[in-house]
Amino acid sequence: MSPLEIAQFLGSVGEFLGAIAVVVTLVYLARQVHSSSEATKALVRQGVAEFSMQYVSLRVDSAALVEAYRKVRSGEALSDEETDLLLRHQQFNFAGFEGVYSNYKRGFFDEEEVGEIVRWAQEVERYPDTPGKFQRYYETSLEDPGT
Repeated sequence: MSPLEIAQFLGSVGEFLGAIAVVVTLVYLARQVHSSSEATKALVRQGVAEFSMQYVSLRVDSAALVEAYRKVRSGEALSDEETDLLLRHQQFNFAGFEGVYSNYKRGFFDEEEVGEIVRWAQEVERYPDTPGKFQRYYETSLEDPGT
């Protein structure tokens, strides 16, 4: 073999090895992107779970909220402060669902997961003391606060 043939052969081997290295690198990067995406999805789901716990904890730990919801169940009039408190509590809840929807649009939740969240929200809305879509338990109080 002449020196030129050896150089051409070595060049071909180098090109072949370079192509293999590129494929291996692409496979590695694809796995890293997938792992990172899954980690982000897990963090988003954890955030939703923590938000849900905060929402429930507020309702359990706040004596004022407990009393306001008791009044809702018994049909008693709410004070201005209680009406405002329930409204802010529901706004807090709405912000959580807004976050879920935003993350769904970004691809962090699939159709099935969002369907489960919607079914859960509809189930909670059917509870007798849960303000619903139209704030039905205290919207009359907003017309005439304190009554």
